[in-house]
Amino acid sequence: GAYYHIAFSIWNWVMLDGVYSIAMSFTIPLAKSAKKLASSQPTSSLLGLHTLSSTIGVLFVHIFFTFLALYLLNQQDWYKCRRWHGKDLSNALNLGDNYESSVMYIIMAYQCLSTAIAYNFGYTFRESWISNTWLVTLAGLFTLHHFYITLVPSTHSCYFRLNCSNDDVRETFLDRLSGIGNEIMINNPFHTTLMPEHFRWILVLIMIANMIVIVAFEYFVVNGAVGKTLRRWWSIKSTQREELENADLGENVRLL
Repeated sequence: GAYYHIAFSIWNWVMLDGVYSIAMSFTIPLAKSAKKLASSQPTSSLLGLHTLSSTIGVLFVHIFFTFLALYLLNQQDWYKCRRWHGKDLSNALNLGDNYESSVMYIIMAYQCLSTAIAYNFGYTFRESWISNTWLVTLAGLFTLHHFYITLVPSTHSCYFRLNCSNDDVRETFLDRLSGIGNEIMINNPFHTTLMPEHFRWILVLIMIANMIVIVAFEYFVVNGAVGKTLRRWWSIKSTQREELENADLGENVRLL
């Protein structure tokens, strides 16, 4: 956002930080434990190979798809004459009505949901992902809502300043709460944030691809055969290193 001199609108922050993130954070731990003990125990190391590879790997996948969406936005002919050139950062209400913030919110907000979906796979320590009914239900409802505001221009999408023109802007509860007292018009020279339909579908496909990649990464790489091989190799290396250190220590004690 700092690169483009933009920020999300109020309702975008409400959904991203106040609804999506909190709801997913509280429902992931509701996954049920497996009925049978696994042959290995879950990692207890916050900075171990398993935890870091999962966290950093998912982060880099998200960064890639965010840059991909922004790159494709910059390739659109309709966008080239509608770039955001705002430099005044003094009023946050004027920084969310542009195509850059729309694309970033659409992609990044859904990444909160897709990350929760990926981490709901509990490897061998939990029951099947479908058993976490709270997370599955909320993730499904939030996905439908997110795709709806991405694809369908409406008064509802205008609450999030997405696919919105001034004709659809309505006063919101937060407008009244802040003391503004009336609806906030679209604050850009074009008086709209409406994107062409074909590009809206491109964004939906990017969100779906992003989710598929991180789910596959978690399921097949981190917790699958690749992860098992890497952890076995790391365990052997660690054991060899400890044996060498113990041997050196024993040699030093003997010499003393």
